[in-house]
Amino acid sequence: MDAGADGVMFMSSVGSGHGDFINALTTTSNGGVYYPKSVRAAATARIKQLPELIDPLSEREREVLRCIIQGMKNSEIAESLFSSAETIKSLVSTTIQKPGVRDRTQAAVLALTHGLVEADI
Repeated sequence: MDAGADGVMFMSSVGSGHGDFINALTTTSNGGVYYPKSVRAAATARIKQLPELIDPLSEREREVLRCIIQGMKNSEIAESLFSSAETIKSLVSTTIQKPGVRDRTQAAVLALTHGLVEADI
């Protein structure tokens, strides 16, 4: 996660019946970030202290971040949050810009490793 990977899949989970392989392929091919439940649990168990942001994320930006973590595209986020695509595009941009990360993947990793949002994935 710290290296900025879009996802991880363990060979031992392929064919396990949990659907991880298909979920990983679907999520990452749709531009999302996928980590198996065990990886997310391990990552959030060692939550690191985030340096204080000069301009903290608003509640709406945190909602957008939750959607990004779930692998949603901007159009799906807009539908989910009852906003226009333009508004979501702007919110995604500020959600990436405020913590100083490069992209959606880094924003998701930052949020998960620093406990910025509750992840329901």
